Formats: sequence, C-alpha cells, structure tokens
Amino acid sequence: MHIYFKGGDAQLGSVLAYPGNSFEEKILNCFREEGIAFVSKLQHNFVLFLQDKQTGESYLVRDRFGIEPLYFKYLRKALVFSQDLAELRKGEEVNENKIRDYLLRVNLGEETPDSQTFFREIDAVPPGCYVHLDLEGRLHCKAYWSPKPADITSLNEGTLFEEFRTRFYGAVDTATKGLSGVGAHLSGGFDSSLVSIAYSRINKKSFPTFFFDLGGKNDLFYADLVAKQIQCPHYSVSPEKDIYSCLHRLSRAGMAPEVFILPSSIHYAASAAAANLGCSAILTGSDGDSVVGHGYGYLKGLRDNDLENFILYQVQLRESGESAAGSRRTAVGKEIVRAMGGRDLKRIGKLLTLARGRFGFVPVEFIRYLAVGMHQKWLSANISGKMEAFLHNDFLESYDEESVVTAPDLYAHTDAEIVANFKAAVNAEFAAQFQQFYALEKDLGVRYIHPFFDKDLFELCLAVPDVLRFGNGKTRWLMRQAMKDLLPPELYARQDKDEFSDFLIASSKALWVDNRDRFMSCKTLWCYVDQRHFLQQMQILLKGKHSKKVSRSLARKLNRIMFLGIWLDATGL
Repeated sequence: MHIYFKGGDAQLGSVLAYPGNSFEEKILNCFREEGIAFVSKLQHNFVLFLQDKQTGESYLVRDRFGIEPLYFKYLRKALVFSQDLAELRKGEEVNENKIRDYLLRVNLGEETPDSQTFFREIDAVPPGCYVHLDLEGRLHCKAYWSPKPADITSLNEGTLFEEFRTRFYGAVDTATKGLSGVGAHLSGGFDSSLVSIAYSRINKKSFPTFFFDLGGKNDLFYADLVAKQIQCPHYSVSPEKDIYSCLHRLSRAGMAPEVFILPSSIHYAASAAAANLGCSAILTGSDGDSVVGHGYGYLKGLRDNDLENFILYQVQLRESGESAAGSRRTAVGKEIVRAMGGRDLKRIGKLLTLARGRFGFVPVEFIRYLAVGMHQKWLSANISGKMEAFLHNDFLESYDEESVVTAPDLYAHTDAEIVANFKAAVNAEFAAQFQQFYALEKDLGVRYIHPFFDKDLFELCLAVPDVLRFGNGKTRWLMRQAMKDLLPPELYARQDKDEFSDFLIASSKALWVDNRDRFMSCKTLWCYVDQRHFLQQMQILLKGKHSKKVSRSLARKLNRIMFLGIWLDATGL
C-alpha cells in the first residue's frame, strides 16, 4: 500500500490506539481491519491518500469542513493529487461553467459542495468526503460524514453550558497546539472576542491582536475592551491601498479569484503586520456564528404561524441600530413588500391591521413610508439589475459537458432543521473560503486558524434546537450564556456590527479608477462580460447619486467582475 497522510496525533483520533511505529502504520492497520469506513475516526483538518500498488484502487480523503484544500486529476487510470492547484495545472482549459457560477452565484451558503475548479479535468474533493477510484477505473464520491447531533438529553442547562465551554476550549487548544508565534484577529465581534479570550486562558501569555480598520467607529471600541481585559497589545491595521496587486498575488497563489465580499487587501495588511511581530499564525472567529447558530430557523417558522411575534422579534433585532418606532416600521414594511411580491393580499391585510392596531401607525404616513421603501427596492433591482444583465447571452446560454462530482449523502438526515443548520457550516461557500485562506498562507507565510470549525463543538451545537439558539431574540443563545462571565458586559449585550458598506463602495471605486487601463486591456474578461453595460453601471457607482443600499448592491456586482479580471490576468488566460 502507498499512503500519504497530512496530520498528527490530534488528527488520528482513536486510530492512535492501533499498533504501529508511525502514523502511517497505524492508519494502514486500522484500514486493514475496518476498511475505508475507518476514516470517520479521523479528526480536525487532514489529508489522506491510500493506494493499492498492485490493483491501483485508491482513496483520497478530505477533512470534514474542507479546511485543507485537496485537488486531483484522473491521469492514465490513476489519481494524481495536490493541495496546490498550480502544481496540477498543465495547460488545462478554463472551466467556463465555473466562471459562470462564480459570477452568478455569489452566495453559496445553501449549495452542496462539488468538485468543480476553474480548470477542466482538475477536480476538488468535497469536504467531508472521499473520492474512490475502484478496480474498474471508475470514480465515486462518498460522504463519510453526515449530520449527527450530540446526545444532550441527559444535560440540564448548567451542564450544557459547561459542556460547550469544555468543547470550545478544546477546539482552540487543538487548533493552536504545537504552534509558536500565534496572534489573533480581534474584530470587536462576539466570535473573535471569545476565541481571543479562550486562547489567553490556555496560552497564559500575552500575544498580539489585530483589528481590521475599515472606518467603523464601534467595532474598535469593543475590540479594545477585550484586548485590555486579556492584557494583550492591540494593533489597528488599515487595508493595503494597492488592491489590484494584492488580489493578483492571491489569484496566482490559489489559481482562483477572490471569493470574499471585501477584497483581501485586508488580509495582506494584517499578515504583514503579524509577520513583522514574529507571528506565523492568526486565530480568527471567522463564521463562528454559522457553527453555533443564530436560530433564525425559529424566526422563519414564526413568519408563517405567529405574525405578531415575528414582527416583534424583528423589531428587537433592529432596535440596537434604530429607534423603536423606526425599527417597527422597517420590520412591518419589509414584510408588506415581501407579501406584495408574492401577491398575498390576505397577508398584506393582516400586516396593515397589525401596523395600525398594534403599533398605532397613521395609515397615510405609513403608506408614504412604504412607497419610499418600495422605490428604493426598485432602484436597487433596476439600477444594477440582475447579474445576468452584465453577461453576454451566448456565454449565459452555453454549458460545456463536464463530469461534476458531488456527494448528496453529505446531508443525509430526516430532520429538516438539523440539515439546515448542518448546511450553514458545511457548504460550497466555506469550502471556497478555506481554499482562499490556504492560498493566503502559501503567498504570505502566515496561517489563518479557524477553531470554531471543530467536529465535537459543532455536533454539540447541532443538537440545540432553533428555538433555544434564537434565545428570545438574543441569538447564539448557547454561546452567549455559556461564556457570559468571560465577556465584558458591554460586549455581551451587543447585537449590532459596524457597517462595511462605505469601505466596500470606496474600494470598488478605487480598484477601477486606479486600474482602468488594465481592466480594459483584459480581452478575455470582455468575452464573458458586456463591456458597455459594465461601464455604464460603473459610471452610476462613481457618480454616487443613489442610496447606500443601491450603491452597495452595485459595488458587489462590479467587484465580482473586476476580481475575475484580475484572476484572468494573473493566470495568463
């Protein structure tokens, strides 16, 4: 047998108990006894390749969340694999299906991860899955993981909180074990604050923390509170000004275009600051809310079954950023616009009755407010339009025949709520983001660590029903209550975040203005994108005459196109 394993003691899990003088021997002994089902024993982030040298039968396994990227080619009846897409690229044609999806499907949070990359004949192993090359030379993809909530039936509220804290500390400890020179991204938000606090208690030493300064006022205040509490130096980092060069390097390192909403010039600046202070890794609270869960599924249920409480909870979620009256008006207005879109006259009548009888809105004034809101919604939809309007029709309508590997059994469970919460953390969007973090590490030499993405922690959170996750509108109830005594009181009560719209819009304008000639000379980009329509919409953004909401929507679309152009240039396409 030929074996490659990227991992250590922590990744072996219970396989560590098998006989053998090395990790590889232990794995092979376990495989011989249990077959490929043994991979469910492996933990955390890892890569595994097994091959029978005589028959060629092979298995290529990726970790549960897809933190480690893993690509492969089927070449001369064998699997050739690498974590570096550039190593496998040998003149393969661009995958236009993937480009189309990149432009049209910005939010992949509900999408099942598949094997597509931006190059034909190069695939990615989906997270939580293995690819099997059988004795007949056929490829199969199978999930070795599926939703399995922890058993919490014997736990009362207090012991549940203790269990969460134990697993959370364990996740942070495992993610940082053996690493020296660890810093932390401290955004002022709930997730990154708890990661920094947990690491300070585990590490028992001071470490640098970093704040991405995007121009907001409140986040820095909360980040400073936590930094002072844990007695760690706190550095405010401004994004690199040359966005094009940062994304060009990133595209070349990862062989894929930028996937974040905001350009990764933020990460380049933070990594440079971390490296200057001797850090080789940065802890993040990245998307911890997706693992722990807000409980918004409960809110969606109220929308259909308890309209008044649904509106009241919507109000509660907004009141931190608006007046009580304004938040009530926003909540009701949003639902009326939604009902109008579905032509649900009965629901519109209920909402208007609620607006007058429960909240005392004067009908004429409320209708005037609603008209303004609908006009803004119309502007948002029609100024920038749908992304399809930016693309050439022949590109939109042409799909190449290509084999795409998926593992639908990844989401095998009978409880729809559990599946929805599982998808919130295991999906195509996060798989793409982890691939980009890997590219950042490759280019910058500084690793980003994501302790929330831990199997044991996630499966505990998965067992908590949405009604408890929602926590009477506080959201992330389990984490809030379990870690309450560790947080500054001001942060514990916080429910808002600074808006990043201003930075998004400003960076989009700067990226175009500073690099207009580069984009205009990228001929391949304009084979996909209607240049005339793009230029018209860019002029609308540059003039800045519309609301922030309209400009934000437009900037996201224009950015996606420019990010693609940078990638095409970086990869010589």
